[in-house]
Order: sequence, then C-alpha cells, then structure tokens
Amino acid sequence: VWHDELVAQGKMIAGQRLAPQTKLVSKTGITDGPFTETKEVIGGYWILQVRSREEAIEWAKRAPMSNNEVIEVRQIHEMSDFPEDVRKAAEGFEHMNR
Repeated sequence: VWHDELVAQGKMIAGQRLAPQTKLVSKTGITDGPFTETKEVIGGYWILQVRSREEAIEWAKRAPMSNNEVIEVRQIHEMSDFPEDVRKAAEGFEHMNR
C-alpha cells in the first residue's frame, strides 16, 4: 500500500532490493563484505522526488518496517547543486557516459 501510494503520487523514481553480499573496492584491493561485525544491512533503497527533507522523512516514517529497522534519508545532489566551475568540469564526463 505504501509503495503503491508513492507511485500513484508520482514520488517514486526508483527502488530495488539489494543482495546482502558486497565487494568493497579500493586502490589497494577488493574485499568481500559485509563483515561479521557489521550490524546493519542495506536491504534496498528508494529514490523519491520530494520538495524537502521534511517530506522525505514523513514518507520514511510511513514505510512498512519492524521496530528494529531504520531508514536512512539522504539527498542526492543534482548537477544544479554544484558551483558553475564544477558543472563545467563535469560536462566532459557526462558527454563520455552517453
């Protein structure tokens, strides 16, 4: 029901369940994860188009979850959020990915 409401109101951009196995990649190598001491598991994600952080939090509070689950709310920066010099530098990278 919650998911259907997100879609019906045009808030849902993307969302998927994620497998619990990870690969951590760095300049020094690749490590399997998650580690045994890890208490949190990222089970999935939703990308919403909302007007404010407060609206995102309100949607998150309504999500179906148990008492021991949490939802992390983060902003995804758009190119317009960056200074003009950064946007110009990124233009070449955007062109390469098309």
